[in-house]
Amino acid sequence: MELMSGVILCLSIQAMSIVVPGQNHIYLLLVFNRSRVAICVAAMGLASAGMVFSIGVAFSIWFGGQAISAKLFSLVSLVGALYLIFLGSKLIRSFIYGTGKGLVPNENASNEGRVGSLGSVFRGGFLVNIANAKPAYFYASVFATTLPIAELQVGYVWLVISLFVLNSFVLHSAIGFMYTLTKVSKFIVRNTSYIRLVSGVVFVMFGSWVVTTVIKF
Repeated sequence: MELMSGVILCLSIQAMSIVVPGQNHIYLLLVFNRSRVAICVAAMGLASAGMVFSIGVAFSIWFGGQAISAKLFSLVSLVGALYLIFLGSKLIRSFIYGTGKGLVPNENASNEGRVGSLGSVFRGGFLVNIANAKPAYFYASVFATTLPIAELQVGYVWLVISLFVLNSFVLHSAIGFMYTLTKVSKFIVRNTSYIRLVSGVVFVMFGSWVVTTVIKF
C-alpha cells in the first residue's frame, strides 16, 4: 500500500510538471494540424524520452551507479539540445523567408510544409524532450525519496517505469488533442507565423542553454 500511494503521488507530480507549458507543448503545436495519429506519435516520442530517463535513474539507483548515469544523461541531453537549435533555426528561417515550413497552417497544406513523416515526428518528439534535464531531475528526486526503488524486485521497477511512461503519453496526447479544438486551432492558424518565430527563438535559446550547461558539466 505504501508503494501504491507513493506511485500515485509521483504520477500526480509528473502530471503537474507536464501540464506546465514548455518546449514539449511547442513541439505539439508543430504537429497539431496533421492528424490524431501524428499527435499520438509525437506524444509517444516525448514519452519515450521520459522512459530513457526513468530507466536510467531507476536502475542507477538500483545498482548504485548514479554518477555514471548523470554523465550519460548529459551526453544524451547534448544531442537533443543540438537538435533543438537546428529545429529552432529552421523555424526562424521559415518565418523570415515566409516558406511556412515547420508549422502546418491548414489541412490542405502541402507535404513540404509538414513536420515530416511519422518517423520524423516520433524522432523529433524524442529529441526535443531528451534535451530537457528536468525529467531526469524529477525521476532522480522521486525515485530516491518517495519510492523505495532500491528495495523493489525488478518486476516492480519495470511496472513503475511503465506507469510513468503511460502517464506521459496520455497527458501529452491530451494536450495535443486540445490544440485541435476549433477555437484553439483557429487561433493557432491565424497566428501561425508568429508562433513559428516564438517557437524557434525558444528552441534556440533553450538548446543553447543546455549546451553551455553540459559543457560546464
